[in-house]
Amino acid sequence: MSETLQHDAISVEAAIGSFTQVLTDLQSAHADLTTRAARMEAELQIKVEELDHANAHLQAVLAALPTGVLVSDADGNVVEVNGVARELLGDDASNMDVFAELSNATQDTAIERTAADGTRRVVATRTAAVWVDQDQPLGNVLVLDDRTQLTRVTERLHQQSKMAALGTMAGGIAHEIRNPMNAIRGFAGLLLRELDGDTTAAKWASKIVQGSGEVDAIITSTLALAHPERLALETVNAHELAHEALEIARTDAEREGHAQNFELEVHGDSQAVVHVDRLELRQALRNLLANAMQAQTDGGRVELSVTSADDGVTFTVDDAGPGIPAELAARVTEPFFTTRAEGTGLGLALVHTIASLHGGEFTLGETTSPLGGARVQIRIPHLESNK
Repeated sequence: MSETLQHDAISVEAAIGSFTQVLTDLQSAHADLTTRAARMEAELQIKVEELDHANAHLQAVLAALPTGVLVSDADGNVVEVNGVARELLGDDASNMDVFAELSNATQDTAIERTAADGTRRVVATRTAAVWVDQDQPLGNVLVLDDRTQLTRVTERLHQQSKMAALGTMAGGIAHEIRNPMNAIRGFAGLLLRELDGDTTAAKWASKIVQGSGEVDAIITSTLALAHPERLALETVNAHELAHEALEIARTDAEREGHAQNFELEVHGDSQAVVHVDRLELRQALRNLLANAMQAQTDGGRVELSVTSADDGVTFTVDDAGPGIPAELAARVTEPFFTTRAEGTGLGLALVHTIASLHGGEFTLGETTSPLGGARVQIRIPHLESNK
């Protein structure tokens, strides 16, 4: 073999050796990369699972919060809404304009809105910005606090305080009026017996006796409002009690000559029972039925329904009258407040007092009556003793 060929053979052999070493190194590097990629993929999978767990935890926290939470991105789009927020806002929960409106409201100021179930809710709002850093806002968080129950309780406490003060004042005045009024009625009765029943003077004396009797009835109602007696509690069938109240109201209407103009009906849970003062609660229901009929000057329909739940029994009176204007709703239980010229303004005030004595409440229905008019309710809790 020539020297040149020998040299070339050595070079080829060296090249093959180098190539083999490079190939070996590449295979080793590939194996390392494969191992590293597998490790990184496993780590990434762990991170993904951690993020999924954190997201699930966040969702669970949002769902468990007793307040409504809405989250928007930097462009104002609503990207997160929890269940309470949907309950309070309904279809408006994801509305950008509603989010902006609530965000711009005065912080912690109560706003009244119609919830998804149609009831009116008192909601307080608070807004906080979310920042990635000091210069880049990520979005906003809007917190909705349902203060309906607190507001209603506060209103009831205020109403009870006002009623107590008005009742005390009215009671004092009623006592002062009753003595001279009894004298007027007594002397008018004596005068009526002395006069011929067909004379003009006798008719005037009869009017005095009748008018003083009406005043005495008002005084009696006022004293009941000011100094309610202790309840004589007994367990009664709520449906039967409702029927009794309706029959009394029907009899009153017949006496006034317009019972034929009304459709009166009792329906609901016939097995419901309540622990109440039968006479007092019957009087309250009678007052509500009388008001419902008086609101319908040309006659109409009045329904008294009884519904039972775990926390108590509710008596609901619906009518087909004009309803109660919102501006008057807060005043209807005030003593002596009335919109009727012949009214005393004591009927609903007495209903409120009777409901409170039973540990219950008297309210104007949050929804319109299905008959088109007013809906008023008395709720009596299930208690061994309501007083």
